[in-house]
Amino acid sequence: MARKPTYYEVLQVAPDADREVILAAYRTLQKKHHPDSGGSEEMARLLNEAKGILLDPARRRAYDEYLTSRNRPRPAAASGQDWEEGSGRLPRVIHNHEAEEEDGAEPIVWILVGLVGGLIGVALLAYATTVN
Repeated sequence: MARKPTYYEVLQVAPDADREVILAAYRTLQKKHHPDSGGSEEMARLLNEAKGILLDPARRRAYDEYLTSRNRPRPAAASGQDWEEGSGRLPRVIHNHEAEEEDGAEPIVWILVGLVGGLIGVALLAYATTVN
């Protein structure tokens, strides 16, 4: 099975890139890969997903921990590789409900996201019950 690119590789940024660098890389790649510009919807979705994870400090921390726990080295610098050029297809990456690894275990990132979402739902339900 081929190695999945990290969100850092997708956005072509270094793992220690700050918010401005991530946004600039996202905008540049989105201009090139947006469906209205002749790009693919899948690549645009992947770029949005990567930006969402890397710009949210809590989600980025959880993602970095996931990368570390999987013994996957974080890239030392931006690779400059364009994932769409050459192969004609996109690499398989972590997607919300498709995020199963070879051993069948779900990555910790999506477990944490699910737990947080569940806690928010319970809190909203409790608040709505006390208001009425």
